[in-house]
Amino acid sequence: MRLGDEDNDRGQMLLATGMVLLMSLLSMANISVRLVGLGEPYDMAEGDVLRTVDEVETQLPGLVETRTRTMIGDGVPAQQAIEQAVNSTTQDLYHHGMLRGLDVVLLTETIESNAGGSFFVNASLGIADDETRIEVPIHLVVQP
Repeated sequence: MRLGDEDNDRGQMLLATGMVLLMSLLSMANISVRLVGLGEPYDMAEGDVLRTVDEVETQLPGLVETRTRTMIGDGVPAQQAIEQAVNSTTQDLYHHGMLRGLDVVLLTETIESNAGGSFFVNASLGIADDETRIEVPIHLVVQP
């Protein structure tokens, strides 16, 4: 080997080491930029939680009433039909919420009948994700 070849090899090794360090710094910078975005404050106005509250409040009365009428048509007593309709709806809401990454539950549900044959369902709708939790009172009047 010539004396000049050894200097060229050292230069190439120094260049390769510099390139490896540069690539390492770039990848760390890329990861840092991604992590900075994770720390942004959560904007509830843009969240799925509020949209889900609106959807549940809109769809819940019709769903419970339809399920109640179907069960009454199958021979189930009215009080029991409403209880089963509310329970099955609660389970469905929970499972659909899981698909969206939300916890959707009906809490403290009470069912009362009045003299006119209608039933009052009072519950508390709880919806939560990783950042937000909201609890909304729900009042339904079911006409079987």
